[in-house]
Amino acid sequence: MSTRYAASHHRLLSRAQTDSFIAALDNARTAQDVEKAIEQAINSLLVAGLQAAHPDSSVTHDYRHSTDGYITVGSSPSLAQPYALLVEAKRDLDFSGSRRDVATVLTQVCHYLRAIGRAGDRVPTVTVVCDTDEVFAIPTTVLAGYIADDSYAWDKHSASTMHKDGSLLAALIKDSNVRPYVHDIATGFDADMFIWAVDAMGRGDKPVKVAVNAASLEHVFTRFKMEVLGTDATGLKNKDEISLFIDVLRGSDDIFAHPKKANTLLWGTKHITVDTYRFERFWSQYVVGDYTLAELKSLTEMGDVLLVDTERRFSGDFWTPPRWVDKAHEYIEAALGDNWKQDYVVVDPACGTLNLTRDYLFGELYSSTLFQEELDIAADYNPEATKFQYDFLNDDMELHEDGMTPAKARELVRSGKLKMPQGLATALADNKPVVFFANPPYGQSGSGQGRTHKAGVNNTAVGELMNGLGHARMELYTQFIWRTKELAKVFGYTSDFHFFFFNKTFLTSPNFGKFVNELTAEFTYCDGFMLNAGEFNGTSSAWGVIFSHFEIGGTNQREFTYTVLESNKDMSIDTLTEWTGRSVSKGETLSDWVNDKASTAPAAADVPVTKNGYDEPTSKTNRANPKQGGIAYLGWNQCNVQGSDKYVCLFSMPQGRDSSYTITKDNLTRAAVTFSIRRAVQEVIAEQKLLWVRDKDIFTRPPESLLTPEFIADCMVYSLFDRQSNQTSLRNYEYKGRTYRVVNEFFPWSKKSMIELSQRHHNRAVEADATGDTDRAVYGWLADHARDVSPEADAVMSRAWQVVWYDLYYEDFRAVRKALGDKIAHAAMDAGVI
Repeated sequence: MSTRYAASHHRLLSRAQTDSFIAALDNARTAQDVEKAIEQAINSLLVAGLQAAHPDSSVTHDYRHSTDGYITVGSSPSLAQPYALLVEAKRDLDFSGSRRDVATVLTQVCHYLRAIGRAGDRVPTVTVVCDTDEVFAIPTTVLAGYIADDSYAWDKHSASTMHKDGSLLAALIKDSNVRPYVHDIATGFDADMFIWAVDAMGRGDKPVKVAVNAASLEHVFTRFKMEVLGTDATGLKNKDEISLFIDVLRGSDDIFAHPKKANTLLWGTKHITVDTYRFERFWSQYVVGDYTLAELKSLTEMGDVLLVDTERRFSGDFWTPPRWVDKAHEYIEAALGDNWKQDYVVVDPACGTLNLTRDYLFGELYSSTLFQEELDIAADYNPEATKFQYDFLNDDMELHEDGMTPAKARELVRSGKLKMPQGLATALADNKPVVFFANPPYGQSGSGQGRTHKAGVNNTAVGELMNGLGHARMELYTQFIWRTKELAKVFGYTSDFHFFFFNKTFLTSPNFGKFVNELTAEFTYCDGFMLNAGEFNGTSSAWGVIFSHFEIGGTNQREFTYTVLESNKDMSIDTLTEWTGRSVSKGETLSDWVNDKASTAPAAADVPVTKNGYDEPTSKTNRANPKQGGIAYLGWNQCNVQGSDKYVCLFSMPQGRDSSYTITKDNLTRAAVTFSIRRAVQEVIAEQKLLWVRDKDIFTRPPESLLTPEFIADCMVYSLFDRQSNQTSLRNYEYKGRTYRVVNEFFPWSKKSMIELSQRHHNRAVEADATGDTDRAVYGWLADHARDVSPEADAVMSRAWQVVWYDLYYEDFRAVRKALGDKIAHAAMDAGVI
């Protein structure tokens, strides 16, 4: 397997070592002794890396002369001359943005180097400076003139105060030869490349420039974008950034720093604002211009791939982080044995650049992707694999024609007419043990062929074949699952057919009910884990991704238990909890339960429709259908935890954005129970910090055992005071040229009590409103069910009254409201509502 390094170089550090170094620096921010923690991290990295670079040399480390690290690399067959290295650790300076910060550190370095030389020790030929997020290396030769100059106040200052010598500090600030290239450790830091550069400086050589190739181009471009172009200050669009990058690699003469304007790069006729020093230092690491025509053609083609890749992220193609790839391999080994990579035919039908398999060796691996360019990038990975461009959702659909049997499928294989490689087709026809292992795209899209939106799913052949399977036919990842299971059916597998997929959670939703029923009739879920989607670069952390093992042989499962995992700062993975998803069919949800009592009255005329319970809607979309006899309106969207935050609400007027359920006196309790369960459970799960785990959990019909008079009364009271309870009374509300009086039928106190209070407080406006008015619906219900009101609900009512009229601290009210919500939530969860 080729690497990113020159031919004479080899990999030095494992991914775990680099991750551990980055995590150690991150943890150092909160350490009791920040500089000591940084010092230990960088010294450990350097010693390990240099020992790997020169395994036949003796690498020693100490802290002589009170330095932060003094490392020596002894002579050996691989190193003709020994050398020493100085380490300096700093708390948190701005090396990349402040010349003064760099110069300040270098005054201290100069003092150390001078002292080491005068003591007769080997003078380091290279110095490494590191803080919590940046690191740089600088050869001692550029500092030699300062070290030998006796005019500076060496004896007056210690190393830590040497920056007070203003003349030395000023000279170092002005000296362009002592501006090192600063590496941002948090964004694409390449520890191996850095250590090879340190080694070259230590040996007195110029660092070997690295040639960019198909395998490394994406990595180098990412570094260029993050470390040089930075924010949008350049004004360049993505395609221009890629074009500039490719032009530099080609050695274009039309790119150079403006001779008169600071931090301005000339690119043909374009003036680009960029740190030209960082630009030049970055490219000093790589070969520029010295490529063959064939290599330039390849680089240009790969530039097109970079553009396509950034513009197609809408389709949900996400690169799987290495530690989660490793975890997936652990799960497969636990299920199929340590030798599964040799014992099974392994198929990755959405391989991308092979990041699920690239670090492992397989006996028989088939890797396909829609994009040939991805295979070109991954040419050096998994040389043992059969790699082929293949549209898994459209190619070889004759295998799924009506009347297809295993015998006919085998005849197709023998005919050689299939697009898939003959080796794979034969393996399937022979029913060899097989594993499909993939991270399919997650988006709602077509075939993935460059669409700019998520419409057009019917354009995939698999999507057409899934007609009747509801929402599943609209999702790419469920299309991949369906095609995989159908291949097992087509070729007549009865055993030794497994698939391990990363995908979004779909097992619980009624919208996927038919698909889940079909899947579990043919396959059994065995095991899996869940991780936060935020682990994938550029993805929201509000939802979970599941890794699932299904094997052929259906058991009609309805519950699926996953281990929920999370990664730590040190890149290790811990178990957070367990999650059991339950497949819910249409008719079984809490929404179905409340809709059983939906009003059948005629539509109400002249009812104001709002966008949020108050403001007139700005959208032409109106989903509200208010009925006669309505006393309030319940809004909701979806019937899961995710939709229970801002989308579940109570209003005195219907909203047009989402469905507005008309609340009447006949369905008042069902509306209150539905609202309170969803809101209270969502609040508890949010407090547990498990929203991303349970976002797709479905609320189901409450059992009769839950619906005690006390529970219903608790829900009625809770529905009055939740933050999504937006009921209100309004005088003179104007809507479409008419004036309305909006009544809050959820007001819980009597007309008599309000008149007495208004008179006591001399509030004539409230007194006038109450005089001649009637008691509200919820007050009447609470009065009729007073004996059912629990102590927790009574405490909420009491505190609410005191907050309004006696200025009791609001925090006291929040505490009793939370206690009531927790009671409702745990009762509902214990009863299996969710």
